Amino acid sequence: MTFSNRSRRQRDADIPPRSWDEIRRFNLPNLRRLVLTIFTLLVLWLFFLIAPRLYTNYRWFEELGLSSVLTTEWSTRLAVFFIAGAVFFVFYLINITLARRLTPRVTDESSRWSQFVAFAGRSVNFLLILIGLLLAILVGLVTQFEWLTFLRFLHAVPFNFGDPIFHQDVSFYIFTLPVYEFLVGWLGGLLVLTMVAVRVTYALGLGHLRWTPTVNSHLSALGVGLLLLSAWNYQLQVFNLVYSSRGVVAGASYTDVHAQWPAYNILTLIALVLAGLLLVNLFVRALKAIGLVVVLWVVTWLLLVEVYPGLVQSFEVKPNEFAKEQPYILNNIQMTRQAFGLDQIQESAFAANDAPTSADLQADRETLNNIRLWDYRPLQQTYNQIQTIRTYYEFLDVDIDRYTLNGQSRQVMLSARELAPSKLSDKAQTWVNLHLLYTHGYGAVVNPVNTSTSDGLPSFVVKDIPPIGTVPMTRPEIYFGQRTTNYVFVKTKEKEFDYPKGDENVFADYTGTGGVSIGSYFDRLMFSLRFADQNILLTD
Repeated sequence: MTFSNRSRRQRDADIPPRSWDEIRRFNLPNLRRLVLTIFTLLVLWLFFLIAPRLYTNYRWFEELGLSSVLTTEWSTRLAVFFIAGAVFFVFYLINITLARRLTPRVTDESSRWSQFVAFAGRSVNFLLILIGLLLAILVGLVTQFEWLTFLRFLHAVPFNFGDPIFHQDVSFYIFTLPVYEFLVGWLGGLLVLTMVAVRVTYALGLGHLRWTPTVNSHLSALGVGLLLLSAWNYQLQVFNLVYSSRGVVAGASYTDVHAQWPAYNILTLIALVLAGLLLVNLFVRALKAIGLVVVLWVVTWLLLVEVYPGLVQSFEVKPNEFAKEQPYILNNIQMTRQAFGLDQIQESAFAANDAPTSADLQADRETLNNIRLWDYRPLQQTYNQIQTIRTYYEFLDVDIDRYTLNGQSRQVMLSARELAPSKLSDKAQTWVNLHLLYTHGYGAVVNPVNTSTSDGLPSFVVKDIPPIGTVPMTRPEIYFGQRTTNYVFVKTKEKEFDYPKGDENVFADYTGTGGVSIGSYFDRLMFSLRFADQNILLTD
């Protein structure tokens, strides 16, 4: 046995290096296979996460006869997703391709960086495209949440009256301005992400982060777009002054109109000047001028947006507030009256008699008989004390309605007897009980608003289980109530608990037409995934 005293570096030098072509042939296919595997797993994960929710929602809307509402939402979301993603990806790809082509080749072919660029060229292109595609998907997913904003914009209708400051139709603020504000932010994000990607692309190609004329020109062109968006945003902020809360009333105030508005106009002008200087910078180095304008922009923003309006409010408006704010208070009153239709009310004199006679009261006996005396709060407590019948029932609230009693229209108070599964005993909290057996509430209580028994209790015209009284109740089962937050299954092999009858229980089957049919195995699979409940799939 012999031992070598050679260093590790000397031993490694004896190993023949793999060629760049060999590494490329090994690297790129493996990378593509990895990306394809990750993409496939992601699609499967999204399918099992999203598909059950989409399908079950559609089935529910379909059962209600409102499937067109849901398909309109989905189609709008998809359109926004693909348009936003495509616009982002195309813009990103154009700029990345331009950056790759404008990047000069590294002349020192013996350097490690030049060898890496030569070997990894196709892989870098593939990665840049992949990153752009992933960003486009992310942008599309974020943008589709604004589907309703775009849908309102596409179906905007005029209000046919405008605001008193800018004289824009009110529909502009409801339908158009939100889209413009979103586009400013969206396009700004597009430009910023693209600028970062372009800078990274140049750095990969050049092997350093120094600013070359090509890098300067490319990023300056994108910067022009950002500055134009800033100018547009300042003008949109002008319109947002109608929502100002600075004054004594809501809406644009004296300070907003005479200080904030001019400030935004000046900032718009500065942003446009700076955009012009960046355009000049494409051909002539103007970094000093750009720096001066940037400093001027920041100082102007601090003075005109943060300081000047406060000075105007404190030293010009406050000492003579009513005179300064009066026109804007009148604007607020006018727009409020118009918004609520109060400007169309006609006033007329009515001679009221504040001393009615006995004959007047007798002539209006029907009104007197319907004056409400019962307070709904203690009445609800009374219902729950004497009419729940079983502990698993509950009266959630008390409503007021009119029914014909003994040939007369009477105002009544009523409440539905709903099932409260949470009040079942712990032993009864089984899946079968909660989803197959206890499926519905039963009946209601009704009493006139102004009568009571000799014991001070409500004079019920409908009460008890099964319901008895003067108001007929042909279908007392309550499957869809205010407490209905749990899903149940009907028309199964398990009989449903209908109502208690003495010491026994009455069972029945659902005879209504509401609800979603899940007879097929696929339907049961989708609902099982939606509610993460395997019993839906395994129970008949």
